[in-house]
Amino acid sequence: MTSTIEQVAHLAARVCSDLDGTPLADSAHDIRHRIEEPLRVAIAGRVKAGKSTLLNALIGDRLAPTDAGECTKVVTWYRNGLTYRVLLHDVDGRIEPARFSRTDDQLDITVGPDPSARLRRITVEWPAQSLEKMTLIDLPGVGSINDHISARSEQFLQTSERPSEADAVLYLMRHLHDSDMSFLESFHDLDRSRPGVLNAIGVLSRADEIGVGLRSSMNTARRIADRYTQDSRLRPLCQTVVPLAGLLGETAVTLRQHEFAALRELARGDITPSLLSVDRFVAAADEGGPSREVRQRLLERFGVFGLRTSCEYIRTGLTPTSPALANNLVQLSGLGELRALLSTQFGGRHDVLRSWSALVALRHLADNAEGLDPELVKEIERITASTHAFSELRLLNLLRAGGGDLTPSESKQAERLLGASGAAAHDRLAAPADTPLDQLAQIAIEHRRAWNELAEHPARSLETRSAARVLTHSCEAIAAASIHA
Repeated sequence: MTSTIEQVAHLAARVCSDLDGTPLADSAHDIRHRIEEPLRVAIAGRVKAGKSTLLNALIGDRLAPTDAGECTKVVTWYRNGLTYRVLLHDVDGRIEPARFSRTDDQLDITVGPDPSARLRRITVEWPAQSLEKMTLIDLPGVGSINDHISARSEQFLQTSERPSEADAVLYLMRHLHDSDMSFLESFHDLDRSRPGVLNAIGVLSRADEIGVGLRSSMNTARRIADRYTQDSRLRPLCQTVVPLAGLLGETAVTLRQHEFAALRELARGDITPSLLSVDRFVAAADEGGPSREVRQRLLERFGVFGLRTSCEYIRTGLTPTSPALANNLVQLSGLGELRALLSTQFGGRHDVLRSWSALVALRHLADNAEGLDPELVKEIERITASTHAFSELRLLNLLRAGGGDLTPSESKQAERLLGASGAAAHDRLAAPADTPLDQLAQIAIEHRRAWNELAEHPARSLETRSAARVLTHSCEAIAAASIHA
Protein backbone atom coordinates (compact mmCIF):
# COMPACT_ATOMS: atom_id res chain seq x y z
CA MET A 1 0.00 0.00 0.00
CA THR A 2 1.35 3.42 -0.98
CA SER A 3 2.09 5.65 2.02
CA THR A 4 0.83 9.21 2.29
CA ILE A 5 4.28 10.72 1.81
CA GLU A 6 4.82 8.59 -1.30
CA GLN A 7 1.50 9.82 -2.69
CA VAL A 8 2.46 13.42 -1.99
CA ALA A 9 5.92 12.94 -3.51
CA HIS A 10 4.36 11.48 -6.66
CA LEU A 11 1.88 14.35 -6.81
CA ALA A 12 4.67 16.92 -6.39
CA ALA A 13 6.59 15.31 -9.27
CA ARG A 14 3.51 15.61 -11.50
CA VAL A 15 3.07 19.27 -10.54
CA CYS A 16 6.76 19.91 -11.36
CA SER A 17 6.27 18.35 -14.77
CA ASP A 18 3.11 20.36 -15.42
CA LEU A 19 4.72 23.67 -14.43
CA ASP A 20 8.06 23.05 -16.16
CA GLY A 21 9.11 26.15 -18.08
CA THR A 22 6.74 28.46 -16.18
CA PRO A 23 7.64 31.18 -13.63
CA LEU A 24 6.51 28.81 -10.84
CA ALA A 25 8.77 25.92 -11.87
CA ASP A 26 11.41 26.70 -9.22
CA SER A 27 8.76 26.85 -6.49
CA ALA A 28 7.40 23.48 -7.57
CA HIS A 29 10.86 21.92 -7.49
CA ASP A 30 11.50 23.40 -4.02
CA ILE A 31 8.37 21.67 -2.74
CA ARG A 32 9.43 18.38 -4.29
CA HIS A 33 12.87 18.59 -2.69
CA ARG A 34 11.36 19.60 0.65
CA ILE A 35 9.56 16.24 0.90
CA GLU A 36 12.93 14.50 0.79
CA GLU A 37 14.54 16.74 3.42
CA PRO A 38 14.66 16.23 7.20
CA LEU A 39 11.89 17.77 9.28
CA ARG A 40 12.27 21.54 9.65
CA VAL A 41 11.91 22.76 13.24
CA ALA A 42 11.92 26.50 13.93
CA ILE A 43 13.03 27.84 17.31
CA ALA A 44 11.18 31.03 18.16
CA GLY A 45 10.57 33.27 21.16
CA ARG A 46 10.98 36.70 22.61
CA VAL A 47 14.33 38.49 22.72
CA LYS A 48 16.67 36.95 25.32
CA ALA A 49 14.45 33.90 25.76
CA GLY A 50 17.43 31.58 25.12
CA LYS A 51 16.74 30.40 21.56
CA SER A 52 20.36 30.16 20.42
CA THR A 53 21.38 28.48 23.67
CA LEU A 54 18.69 25.84 23.14
CA LEU A 55 19.78 25.35 19.53
CA ASN A 56 23.36 24.74 20.66
CA ALA A 57 22.14 22.24 23.24
CA LEU A 58 20.12 20.33 20.66
CA ILE A 59 23.00 20.26 18.17
CA GLY A 60 25.49 19.32 20.87
CA ASP A 61 27.94 21.98 19.75
CA ARG A 62 28.34 25.70 20.38
CA LEU A 63 27.57 27.13 16.94
CA ALA A 64 24.79 29.70 17.29
CA PRO A 65 25.87 33.06 18.72
CA THR A 66 24.17 33.77 22.04
CA ASP A 67 24.96 37.48 22.19
CA ALA A 68 23.10 40.25 20.38
CA GLY A 69 25.34 40.16 17.31
CA GLU A 70 24.39 40.75 13.70
CA CYS A 71 23.73 37.07 12.94
CA THR A 72 20.99 36.89 15.58
CA LYS A 73 19.00 39.41 13.50
CA VAL A 74 18.73 37.08 10.49
CA VAL A 75 16.83 33.81 10.10
CA THR A 76 19.57 31.17 10.30
CA TRP A 77 19.22 27.54 9.19
CA TYR A 78 21.41 24.81 10.69
CA ARG A 79 21.40 21.67 8.55
CA ASN A 80 23.52 18.56 8.21
CA GLY A 81 26.24 18.82 5.58
CA LEU A 82 29.05 16.79 4.04
CA THR A 83 31.49 19.56 4.90
CA TYR A 84 31.61 22.78 6.92
CA ARG A 85 30.29 25.83 5.07
CA VAL A 86 28.08 28.89 5.48
CA LEU A 87 25.88 30.38 2.74
CA LEU A 88 24.36 33.86 2.59
CA HIS A 89 20.98 34.17 0.81
CA ASP A 90 20.23 37.77 -0.13
CA VAL A 91 16.77 39.23 -0.67
CA ASP A 92 17.27 39.16 -4.46
CA GLY A 93 17.76 35.39 -4.52
CA ARG A 94 21.54 35.34 -4.84
CA ILE A 95 23.51 32.80 -2.79
CA GLU A 96 27.17 33.22 -1.94
CA PRO A 97 29.56 31.49 0.48
CA ALA A 98 30.52 33.38 3.61
CA ARG A 99 33.82 33.51 5.42
CA PHE A 100 33.65 32.13 8.93
CA SER A 101 35.87 31.10 11.79
CA ARG A 102 35.32 28.93 14.82
CA THR A 103 36.05 30.34 18.26
CA ASP A 104 35.71 28.65 21.62
CA ASP A 105 32.27 30.17 22.14
CA GLN A 106 30.51 30.27 18.78
CA LEU A 107 30.69 30.44 15.00
CA ASP A 108 31.94 33.83 13.85
CA ILE A 109 30.40 34.57 10.43
CA THR A 110 31.37 37.55 8.26
CA VAL A 111 28.00 38.90 7.07
CA GLY A 112 28.85 42.42 5.97
CA PRO A 113 26.97 45.65 6.74
CA ASP A 114 23.25 45.74 7.64
CA PRO A 115 22.57 42.01 7.22
CA SER A 116 19.00 42.19 8.53
CA ALA A 117 18.01 44.37 5.55
CA ARG A 118 20.25 42.73 2.94
CA LEU A 119 19.95 39.01 3.76
CA ARG A 120 16.89 36.78 3.60
CA ARG A 121 18.58 33.99 5.52
CA ILE A 122 21.88 32.35 6.49
CA THR A 123 22.44 28.61 6.03
CA VAL A 124 25.02 26.84 8.19
CA GLU A 125 25.89 23.37 6.91
CA TRP A 126 27.64 21.35 9.60
CA PRO A 127 28.33 17.60 9.79
CA ALA A 128 26.39 16.60 12.91
CA GLN A 129 24.44 13.46 13.74
CA SER A 130 21.84 15.54 15.56
CA LEU A 131 21.01 17.35 12.29
CA GLU A 132 20.56 14.23 10.17
CA LYS A 133 16.83 13.93 10.93
CA MET A 134 16.03 17.51 11.86
CA THR A 135 17.00 20.89 10.40
CA LEU A 136 16.95 23.59 13.08
CA ILE A 137 16.00 27.18 12.22
CA ASP A 138 16.95 29.98 14.62
CA LEU A 139 14.55 32.92 14.30
CA PRO A 140 15.21 36.52 15.40
CA GLY A 141 13.65 37.46 18.71
CA VAL A 142 10.00 38.48 18.83
CA GLY A 143 9.50 41.87 20.46
CA SER A 144 12.80 43.32 19.26
CA ILE A 145 13.27 47.08 19.51
CA ASN A 146 13.70 47.01 15.74
CA ASP A 147 10.24 46.18 14.33
CA HIS A 148 11.77 45.05 11.04
CA ILE A 149 13.85 42.37 12.77
CA SER A 150 10.95 41.18 14.90
CA ALA A 151 8.71 40.98 11.81
CA ARG A 152 11.16 38.54 10.20
CA SER A 153 10.13 35.81 12.63
CA GLU A 154 6.44 36.51 12.26
CA GLN A 155 6.65 36.53 8.46
CA PHE A 156 8.64 33.29 8.44
CA LEU A 157 5.86 31.41 10.20
CA GLN A 158 2.96 33.45 8.88
CA THR A 159 0.47 31.36 6.90
CA SER A 160 -1.99 33.93 5.57
CA GLU A 161 0.13 35.05 2.58
CA ARG A 162 2.25 31.96 1.92
CA PRO A 163 2.97 28.55 3.44
CA SER A 164 5.40 28.46 6.32
CA GLU A 165 8.87 27.13 5.62
CA ALA A 166 8.83 25.26 8.95
CA ASP A 167 7.12 21.95 9.66
CA ALA A 168 7.11 22.43 13.43
CA VAL A 169 8.05 25.02 16.02
CA LEU A 170 9.59 25.18 19.47
CA TYR A 171 8.38 28.37 21.14
CA LEU A 172 10.35 29.67 24.11
CA MET A 173 8.66 31.80 26.75
CA ARG A 174 9.69 33.08 30.16
CA HIS A 175 6.15 34.20 31.01
CA LEU A 176 2.97 33.81 29.01
CA HIS A 177 2.47 37.21 27.34
CA ASP A 178 -0.26 38.26 24.91
CA SER A 179 2.46 38.62 22.27
CA ASP A 180 3.34 34.95 22.76
CA MET A 181 -0.27 34.00 22.09
CA SER A 182 -0.41 36.17 18.97
CA PHE A 183 2.79 34.66 17.61
CA LEU A 184 1.62 31.07 18.13
CA GLU A 185 -1.70 31.90 16.49
CA SER A 186 0.19 32.98 13.37
CA PHE A 187 1.53 29.43 13.08
CA HIS A 188 -1.84 27.79 13.64
CA ASP A 189 -4.74 27.68 11.24
CA LEU A 190 -7.35 25.11 12.23
CA ASP A 191 -9.29 25.27 8.98
CA ARG A 192 -6.62 25.31 6.35
CA SER A 193 -2.91 25.73 6.67
CA ARG A 194 -1.41 24.01 9.68
CA PRO A 195 -1.77 20.61 11.33
CA GLY A 196 -2.08 22.44 14.64
CA VAL A 197 -1.02 21.68 18.19
CA LEU A 198 0.99 18.58 17.33
CA ASN A 199 3.62 20.69 15.59
CA ALA A 200 4.09 23.23 18.38
CA ILE A 201 5.82 22.65 21.73
CA GLY A 202 6.15 25.39 24.32
CA VAL A 203 9.36 25.73 26.31
CA LEU A 204 9.44 27.54 29.66
CA SER A 205 12.97 28.81 29.22
CA ARG A 206 15.62 29.81 31.75
CA ALA A 207 13.70 27.71 34.25
CA ASP A 208 16.60 27.61 36.71
CA GLU A 209 16.22 31.37 37.25
CA ILE A 210 12.60 31.07 38.41
CA GLY A 211 13.65 30.00 41.90
CA VAL A 212 16.63 32.40 42.05
CA GLY A 213 19.04 29.52 41.43
CA LEU A 214 17.79 27.37 44.33
CA ARG A 215 17.76 23.56 44.14
CA SER A 216 13.95 23.68 43.98
CA SER A 217 13.96 25.93 40.90
CA MET A 218 13.18 23.18 38.41
CA ASN A 219 10.33 21.83 40.55
CA THR A 220 8.81 25.31 40.68
CA ALA A 221 9.26 25.66 36.92
CA ARG A 222 7.59 22.29 36.37
CA ARG A 223 4.47 23.41 38.23
CA ILE A 224 4.30 26.61 36.17
CA ALA A 225 4.80 24.69 32.91
CA ASP A 226 2.01 22.25 33.85
CA ARG A 227 -0.29 25.21 34.54
CA TYR A 228 0.52 26.73 31.16
CA THR A 229 -0.14 23.37 29.45
CA GLN A 230 -3.69 23.43 30.83
CA ASP A 231 -4.27 27.10 30.04
CA SER A 232 -7.42 27.31 27.92
CA ARG A 233 -5.85 29.96 25.68
CA LEU A 234 -2.71 27.93 25.01
CA ARG A 235 -4.17 24.42 24.67
CA PRO A 236 -5.47 24.93 21.12
CA LEU A 237 -2.10 26.28 19.99
CA CYS A 238 0.53 24.19 21.72
CA GLN A 239 0.53 20.51 22.68
CA THR A 240 2.52 20.91 25.88
CA VAL A 241 4.91 23.18 27.77
CA VAL A 242 8.14 21.83 29.27
CA PRO A 243 10.56 23.59 31.62
CA LEU A 244 14.14 24.02 30.41
CA ALA A 245 17.33 25.36 31.94
CA GLY A 246 18.85 26.00 28.53
CA LEU A 247 22.26 27.26 29.67
CA LEU A 248 22.74 24.20 31.85
CA GLY A 249 21.67 21.92 29.00
CA GLU A 250 24.09 23.57 26.57
CA THR A 251 26.92 23.34 29.10
CA ALA A 252 26.13 19.69 29.86
CA VAL A 253 26.47 18.56 26.23
CA THR A 254 29.67 20.60 25.74
CA LEU A 255 31.22 19.94 29.18
CA ARG A 256 35.02 19.97 29.17
CA GLN A 257 37.34 17.94 31.37
CA HIS A 258 39.10 21.02 32.76
CA GLU A 259 35.72 22.41 33.86
CA PHE A 260 34.94 19.17 35.65
CA ALA A 261 38.33 19.34 37.37
CA ALA A 262 37.59 22.89 38.59
CA LEU A 263 34.16 21.83 39.85
CA ARG A 264 35.69 18.90 41.72
CA GLU A 265 38.09 21.30 43.40
CA LEU A 266 35.21 23.57 44.41
CA ALA A 267 33.21 20.61 45.69
CA ARG A 268 35.80 19.90 48.37
CA GLY A 269 34.27 22.72 50.38
CA ASP A 270 30.86 24.34 50.82
CA ILE A 271 30.37 26.93 48.08
CA THR A 272 26.83 27.88 49.15
CA PRO A 273 27.84 31.02 51.14
CA SER A 274 30.01 32.31 48.31
CA LEU A 275 27.18 31.95 45.79
CA LEU A 276 25.13 34.65 47.49
CA SER A 277 26.55 37.05 44.92
CA VAL A 278 28.76 36.91 41.84
CA ASP A 279 31.38 39.19 43.37
CA ARG A 280 31.56 37.06 46.49
CA PHE A 281 32.02 33.84 44.55
CA VAL A 282 34.77 35.32 42.35
CA ALA A 283 36.54 36.94 45.31
CA ALA A 284 36.58 33.59 47.14
CA ALA A 285 39.48 32.66 44.86
CA ASP A 286 41.71 34.62 47.23
CA GLU A 287 41.04 31.95 49.87
CA GLY A 288 42.20 29.13 47.54
CA GLY A 289 40.80 26.94 44.83
CA PRO A 290 40.15 27.92 41.21
CA SER A 291 41.33 31.36 40.10
CA ARG A 292 39.11 34.39 39.63
CA GLU A 293 39.17 33.92 35.86
CA VAL A 294 38.14 30.27 36.13
CA ARG A 295 35.35 31.09 38.58
CA GLN A 296 34.02 33.84 36.32
CA ARG A 297 34.02 31.46 33.39
CA LEU A 298 32.24 28.75 35.40
CA LEU A 299 29.51 31.22 36.32
CA GLU A 300 29.05 32.14 32.69
CA ARG A 301 28.83 28.49 31.68
CA PHE A 302 26.80 26.97 34.54
CA GLY A 303 24.98 29.81 36.27
CA VAL A 304 24.38 29.79 40.03
CA PHE A 305 21.92 26.90 39.86
CA GLY A 306 24.24 24.76 37.77
CA LEU A 307 27.27 25.43 39.94
CA ARG A 308 25.46 24.64 43.17
CA THR A 309 23.93 21.45 41.78
CA SER A 310 27.10 20.21 40.05
CA CYS A 311 29.18 20.58 43.19
CA GLU A 312 26.49 18.79 45.18
CA TYR A 313 26.46 15.92 42.69
CA ILE A 314 30.24 15.59 42.82
CA ARG A 315 30.47 15.92 46.61
CA THR A 316 27.91 13.17 47.21
CA GLY A 317 29.64 10.82 44.77
CA LEU A 318 26.70 10.77 42.37
CA THR A 319 28.84 11.89 39.43
CA PRO A 320 32.43 10.65 39.82
CA THR A 321 33.32 11.37 36.19
CA SER A 322 32.77 14.13 33.66
CA PRO A 323 30.41 12.02 31.46
CA ALA A 324 28.36 11.05 34.52
CA LEU A 325 27.97 14.69 35.51
CA ALA A 326 27.02 15.65 31.95
CA ASN A 327 24.32 12.96 31.80
CA ASN A 328 22.81 14.04 35.11
CA LEU A 329 22.81 17.71 34.13
CA VAL A 330 21.11 16.91 30.79
CA GLN A 331 18.23 15.29 32.66
CA LEU A 332 18.07 17.96 35.37
CA SER A 333 18.03 20.79 32.82
CA GLY A 334 14.97 19.39 31.05
CA LEU A 335 16.95 18.86 27.84
CA GLY A 336 16.47 15.09 28.09
CA GLU A 337 12.70 15.47 28.29
CA LEU A 338 12.65 17.90 25.39
CA ARG A 339 14.76 15.58 23.25
CA ALA A 340 12.34 12.74 23.99
CA LEU A 341 9.40 14.93 22.98
CA LEU A 342 11.11 15.89 19.75
CA SER A 343 11.69 12.21 19.03
CA THR A 344 8.19 10.96 19.86
CA GLN A 345 6.05 13.92 18.79
CA PHE A 346 7.96 15.44 15.89
CA GLY A 347 10.20 12.55 14.86
CA GLY A 348 7.41 10.00 15.21
CA ARG A 349 5.25 12.05 12.88
CA HIS A 350 7.88 13.42 10.53
CA ASP A 351 6.25 11.86 7.46
CA VAL A 352 2.81 13.22 8.37
CA LEU A 353 4.13 16.71 9.13
CA ARG A 354 6.25 16.86 5.97
CA SER A 355 3.36 15.55 3.88
CA TRP A 356 1.02 18.17 5.30
CA SER A 357 3.52 20.99 4.75
CA ALA A 358 4.05 19.87 1.15
CA LEU A 359 0.29 19.67 0.49
CA VAL A 360 -0.23 23.15 1.91
CA ALA A 361 2.56 24.45 -0.33
CA LEU A 362 1.17 22.63 -3.39
CA ARG A 363 -2.30 24.01 -2.71
CA HIS A 364 -0.90 27.53 -2.42
CA LEU A 365 1.00 26.98 -5.67
CA ALA A 366 -2.16 25.74 -7.39
CA ASP A 367 -4.02 28.87 -6.28
CA ASN A 368 -1.42 31.02 -8.04
CA ALA A 369 -0.68 28.88 -11.09
CA GLU A 370 -2.40 29.43 -14.40
CA GLY A 371 -3.01 26.43 -16.58
CA LEU A 372 -2.31 23.76 -13.96
CA ASP A 373 -4.12 20.51 -14.80
CA PRO A 374 -7.44 20.60 -12.85
CA GLU A 375 -6.98 16.90 -12.09
CA LEU A 376 -3.86 17.74 -10.08
CA VAL A 377 -5.81 20.27 -8.04
CA LYS A 378 -8.47 17.64 -7.35
CA GLU A 379 -5.77 15.18 -6.29
CA ILE A 380 -4.35 17.69 -3.81
CA GLU A 381 -7.80 18.10 -2.25
CA ARG A 382 -8.47 14.36 -2.31
CA ILE A 383 -5.30 13.46 -0.40
CA THR A 384 -5.87 16.29 2.07
CA ALA A 385 -9.47 15.24 2.76
CA SER A 386 -9.11 11.44 2.70
CA THR A 387 -5.89 10.85 4.63
CA HIS A 388 -6.81 9.55 8.07
CA ALA A 389 -3.67 10.96 9.72
CA PHE A 390 -4.83 14.44 8.73
CA SER A 391 -8.32 13.72 10.06
CA GLU A 392 -6.71 12.81 13.39
CA LEU A 393 -4.80 16.09 13.46
CA ARG A 394 -7.92 18.11 12.69
CA LEU A 395 -9.91 16.31 15.40
CA LEU A 396 -7.15 16.82 17.95
CA ASN A 397 -7.11 20.52 17.11
CA LEU A 398 -10.86 20.62 17.63
CA LEU A 399 -10.70 18.82 20.98
CA ARG A 400 -7.92 21.07 22.26
CA ALA A 401 -10.02 24.08 21.32
CA GLY A 402 -12.91 22.74 23.42
CA GLY A 403 -14.96 21.26 20.55
CA GLY A 404 -16.06 17.73 19.75
CA ASP A 405 -18.92 17.67 22.24
CA LEU A 406 -17.29 14.87 24.25
CA THR A 407 -17.33 14.51 28.03
CA PRO A 408 -14.09 15.47 29.83
CA SER A 409 -13.25 11.79 30.31
CA GLU A 410 -14.00 10.94 26.67
CA SER A 411 -11.98 13.93 25.47
CA LYS A 412 -8.97 12.93 27.55
CA GLN A 413 -9.07 9.36 26.18
CA ALA A 414 -9.58 10.67 22.65
CA GLU A 415 -6.60 13.04 22.82
CA ARG A 416 -4.35 10.21 23.93
CA LEU A 417 -5.65 7.90 21.20
CA LEU A 418 -4.97 10.64 18.65
CA GLY A 419 -1.34 10.76 19.73
CA ALA A 420 -1.21 13.73 22.10
CA SER A 421 1.06 11.72 24.43
CA GLY A 422 3.07 10.01 21.70
CA ALA A 423 2.64 8.49 18.27
CA ALA A 424 3.59 4.91 19.21
CA ALA A 425 0.77 2.37 19.57
CA HIS A 426 1.44 1.74 23.28
CA ASP A 427 1.34 5.49 23.97
CA ARG A 428 -1.98 5.87 22.16
CA LEU A 429 -3.51 2.89 23.97
CA ALA A 430 -2.07 3.80 27.42
CA ALA A 431 -0.28 0.44 27.52
CA PRO A 432 3.21 -0.39 28.84
CA ALA A 433 6.00 0.03 26.30
CA ASP A 434 6.83 -3.69 26.38
CA THR A 435 3.27 -4.84 25.60
CA PRO A 436 3.38 -7.63 22.97
CA LEU A 437 1.95 -6.75 19.56
CA ASP A 438 -0.90 -9.28 19.77
CA GLN A 439 -2.01 -7.73 23.06
CA LEU A 440 -1.81 -4.23 21.58
CA ALA A 441 -4.05 -5.39 18.76
CA GLN A 442 -6.58 -6.79 21.25
CA ILE A 443 -6.56 -3.56 23.28
CA ALA A 444 -7.10 -1.55 20.09
CA ILE A 445 -10.05 -3.79 19.13
CA GLU A 446 -11.61 -3.23 22.57
CA HIS A 447 -11.18 0.53 22.20
CA ARG A 448 -12.69 0.33 18.73
CA ARG A 449 -15.78 -1.39 20.08
CA ALA A 450 -16.35 1.39 22.62
CA TRP A 451 -15.86 4.23 20.12
CA ASN A 452 -17.99 2.50 17.51
CA GLU A 453 -20.85 2.24 20.01
CA LEU A 454 -20.54 5.98 20.62
CA ALA A 455 -20.46 6.65 16.86
CA GLU A 456 -23.79 4.85 16.50
CA HIS A 457 -25.44 6.20 19.67
CA PRO A 458 -28.67 7.93 18.57
CA ALA A 459 -28.81 10.21 21.61
CA ARG A 460 -25.39 11.76 21.07
CA SER A 461 -24.82 14.80 18.87
CA LEU A 462 -23.70 14.67 15.26
CA GLU A 463 -20.41 16.29 16.29
CA THR A 464 -19.78 13.57 18.87
CA ARG A 465 -20.60 10.75 16.48
CA SER A 466 -18.37 12.27 13.81
CA ALA A 467 -15.46 12.43 16.27
CA ALA A 468 -16.11 8.86 17.38
CA ARG A 469 -15.96 7.63 13.80
CA VAL A 470 -12.47 9.11 13.38
CA LEU A 471 -11.39 7.44 16.63
CA THR A 472 -12.91 4.13 15.50
CA HIS A 473 -10.78 4.25 12.37
CA SER A 474 -7.72 5.09 14.47
CA CYS A 475 -8.26 1.95 16.54
CA GLU A 476 -8.68 -0.12 13.39
CA ALA A 477 -5.41 1.25 11.99
CA ILE A 478 -3.51 0.50 15.23
CA ALA A 479 -4.94 -3.04 15.38
CA ALA A 480 -4.07 -3.73 11.74
CA ALA A 481 -0.54 -2.35 12.11
CA SER A 482 0.03 -4.47 15.25
CA ILE A 483 -1.24 -7.66 13.60
CA HIS A 484 0.83 -7.25 10.45
CA ALA A 485 3.99 -5.90 12.09
